[in-house]
Amino acid sequence: MNAFTGKTKLLLLCLLALWFAPAVNVSALSFLAPRPLQQTNTNAKALAERLAIPSYLQELVDNPGVQAKPELIKQLTVADKEVLTKIYQMRTNAFDRINLVFVLGQIGDEQTLELFKKTLFEDYAGRTFFDDYRIVGIGEEDMLILTVNGIAGLAERFDSAFELLKQATDQWFWKEKVKWTSDKGADTVGIITGSSIQALGLTGRKEVPEILERLKKGELRNRTGGDDPHARTFYGDIVSAAYYYECRYKLRKSGGSTVRSFDDFDTWCKSDSGKKWDAWYNSARKRQ
Repeated sequence: MNAFTGKTKLLLLCLLALWFAPAVNVSALSFLAPRPLQQTNTNAKALAERLAIPSYLQELVDNPGVQAKPELIKQLTVADKEVLTKIYQMRTNAFDRINLVFVLGQIGDEQTLELFKKTLFEDYAGRTFFDDYRIVGIGEEDMLILTVNGIAGLAERFDSAFELLKQATDQWFWKEKVKWTSDKGADTVGIITGSSIQALGLTGRKEVPEILERLKKGELRNRTGGDDPHARTFYGDIVSAAYYYECRYKLRKSGGSTVRSFDDFDTWCKSDSGKKWDAWYNSARKRQ
């Protein structure tokens, strides 16, 4: 099975690095920010003075390419969450928000969910994204779409976030909610729907296997742009969600991380569980 190719593989690398850090075999995510931070109406020094940013948060705030270490996340307080939320709100470039998305997904609450909903439903309304890439093949729109993985972090603890993710696996949900445009056209809806399906697996919730079985029986091609036989399909996203779900389960059971590279996905495909998903994937692809 070759579910991960091209841009999907690059996005998966970003996701793995941020979500399962520091287990992934990547150093820091500095490649996400090779150009200066695009802060809004302030510079780094003024921002630090205005919000009284603690020293242990400074690197995270100054460099969106820095991933927060698990030991730091465990120590963050409600006050820290408020500071990071304010910084998130002050930024308008999705690249500059990305590491905060994952941290707030881990420490946030239902107010954070409302913040992420505003990001996806309102903040970029009327915006047109161009191919202004910071790294080859990944643009700001792709970083915006990764906000659904912040929602996945919240969904581990909050039913409201999990319910939103379930709704988000329906392509017609995003057809209504996406208010921005880009050169991807209708494929934007396909990408964010597929990302939402994958995000379900990241929650590790016990309901996920049943939901994935139900999704297997539904519409597995993006139809929001018409009856295009070449439109994006969701087979690989469902398999990815199954993989992520098992990774999260093992993570909780062992107390450590189980995801280190793309090779682990290939190994999983050879396991008893992975073979079943591999067989379904290949069979479903032949029927499309």
